[in-house]
Amino acid sequence: MNPLQKKVRKQVNYNDDYKMSVDSYKKIAGKAALGIRGVFGLADSDGNVIMESEIDMYKNAVIVKESSSSLLLSVNITAEYMEKIPNLCLKVQKVVRDTIKAMTDIPVSSVSIRVAGIGFPVKRQQKKRSKK
Repeated sequence: MNPLQKKVRKQVNYNDDYKMSVDSYKKIAGKAALGIRGVFGLADSDGNVIMESEIDMYKNAVIVKESSSSLLLSVNITAEYMEKIPNLCLKVQKVVRDTIKAMTDIPVSSVSIRVAGIGFPVKRQQKKRSKK
């Protein structure tokens, strides 16, 4: 079985209207999370920060499970230093849920957020060094 055939098997089918690959949901959720102020980046399940240049970035940072009529998502993020973690997690949950619903019309019953670490923006570090 070639890689394309394996990928086709990983699809979520709702009401026989259309099919989407699980990777598509992962990309939507990952991009939505990265668009939120305070999210430094994504992380894999072991808590390692995933660089944006990595091809499979969303595959390792987002877990998608399907229930009978909705999706269950788990997103691993790293938060920016000095962000209020509870507020950030609530924002990420809402944006991911709303984005997937808006783009696919598939309900999301659960979005779990795991903060795997804290990131320090490069701009802030460079400014501090230049002042010395």
